[in-house]
Amino acid sequence: NKLKPQSIAETTRSPIHPSQFFQIIKETLPEDAVIFSDIGNTMAWAIHDLTILEKQSFFLALGLGSMGSGIGGAIGAKTIHKDKTVICFVGDATMQMHGSEVLTAIENNLAVVFVVLNDKGHGMVDHGCKILDLNAGEVRFKNGINFMQWSSAYQLCAYRAETIKDYLNLPLSQIFSSKAPQLIEVMIDEKVVPPVLSRTRVLGQSEQLREE
Repeated sequence: NKLKPQSIAETTRSPIHPSQFFQIIKETLPEDAVIFSDIGNTMAWAIHDLTILEKQSFFLALGLGSMGSGIGGAIGAKTIHKDKTVICFVGDATMQMHGSEVLTAIENNLAVVFVVLNDKGHGMVDHGCKILDLNAGEVRFKNGINFMQWSSAYQLCAYRAETIKDYLNLPLSQIFSSKAPQLIEVMIDEKVVPPVLSRTRVLGQSEQLREE
């Protein structure tokens, strides 16, 4: 169930419920933002809970569904939309796989805002396998990745939000208008099942057909 923005703003839940995060972040984005979502749980929550305004743009590479496509897409878009805020929503597992591409943004002064949803691993794989009663193996990171430290290695300006209040207390206008890349690490509750039931059931049916 969706809550009113004021109700979400007053929550102190930690880690953050991803649905509530996407409901509140839409209240803070520039009205002409260019928004990219990467693949995985990030995609599921963005489609389900992020409302796109008339002057905003939203991009999602569903062709091959490649992890990391949102990162490269956002960096490329910034070369064109130099006067607009370009945002990339990306999961922590994808950022581990393709995050070195932020160096391209840093080296070329392409001010993309990377919003990393950190749920300590491959969330869509984990939840999908549990729904289908399959053994996913080790798809969660034992300790998780600290993206504040990760960003320090790239000399990338970074912030962390462990609650909705933390996020709302960030210097958002400064972040969204910066002339250099920025990163916001959002600590997401890994236990919350993403809205992927239909997709997962179709995959399960396909697997059953192959076995038959």
